[in-house]
Amino acid sequence: MSNDVNPWYKHIWFQRLIYIFLAILCYPAMAFTIQIVSDVSGLARYNYGAFILNEFTGPIVMTNFIFILFYIGLSMAFIFKAFGTSEELPID
Repeated sequence: MSNDVNPWYKHIWFQRLIYIFLAILCYPAMAFTIQIVSDVSGLARYNYGAFILNEFTGPIVMTNFIFILFYIGLSMAFIFKAFGTSEELPID
């Protein structure tokens, strides 16, 4: 059993708290990114007829869908990193 005392920022629970905070922060970042992509591409201003996937809106909606998958995957990676078994405290 070691008597080394880690600083507060290297404590396992502080690191887990940071990873969980980053996982939660992914969802507002996802909404912000989708809004930016929609504004830049003109999807937010599209008001011609019914909103269907056509040659104008389809690629933009698929881009937004890819961003959704990316941010959900990033959030899951942060959650996995927060509760990974490689950083557990020794039992001794």
